[in-house]
Amino acid sequence: TSAPGTASYGGSINFQTAPLSAERQMESQLQYGALGSHRVSAEYTSGLMPSGFAISTRASAMRSQGFRDHSGTTGASAFVSGAWVGAKDVVKFTALTGRFTDTLAYFGSTTAELQTNERSNLLRPDETDRFQETVLALSHTHDYGKRQVATTLYRTAASGNYFVCVSNCA
Repeated sequence: TSAPGTASYGGSINFQTAPLSAERQMESQLQYGALGSHRVSAEYTSGLMPSGFAISTRASAMRSQGFRDHSGTTGASAFVSGAWVGAKDVVKFTALTGRFTDTLAYFGSTTAELQTNERSNLLRPDETDRFQETVLALSHTHDYGKRQVATTLYRTAASGNYFVCVSNCA
């Protein structure tokens, strides 16, 4: 959205989807990196069909082992958007969701521990942080010639938790 458009999500981030493409497109990516990092994604855009409909979808997943012992992250996300484009109207539905899990590694290790193992992590593998967020939006834009009026209904949902053992951890 633009500055005068829909209010910022979370007070600081504006989401804006790519404009509708007139042409069909497909793309896939497979990436590998250090520390067991990898990412895979696939995307499909139908292009604007003669009926005025268009659809776009994308799915991604990533994983990294992290530098410190059991300090990795795993995540997945999905996006789908469908639209109908008329002579003076555009109706668009958008859904996106993502879930990420991190094994925690924020406690500092002692110098002695680091001399034995530079990847030392005082936290256990089951001490994790999980977070999921979903956004749904339905928008309608009408062109009045010199002006456009846009209306958006949206729903956001978030959930998550983290676990850190504080005392009596067996």
